Amino acid sequence: MRIHVEEGKMSERKGVNFPWWEAVSGILTRLLALLAIGGFLGILGMFLAQTFPNAYSFGRLLVQAGLAAMVPFLAAASVYILAIIARVLVTGKVD
Repeated sequence: MRIHVEEGKMSERKGVNFPWWEAVSGILTRLLALLAIGGFLGILGMFLAQTFPNAYSFGRLLVQAGLAAMVPFLAAASVYILAIIARVLVTGKVD
């Protein structure tokens, strides 16, 4: 809700109707970018660790960084899926 001043008095006005799933899908889009970055770091790290013996520890570090970047996406996606399942079970509507 937004509050605005109109002729010396305050009144409440409802904001724009913004469905919650649009906000969640925007967050998941950003988390999907983290998943892609994590996958790229993991693949690059595995390549370095296998190809160059001197870069083995750095490659393992990149793999771990890639996995750490993927964790927020996996957590948010599982919560999102559980929220959808709970909404369908409670309301009985799929929309």
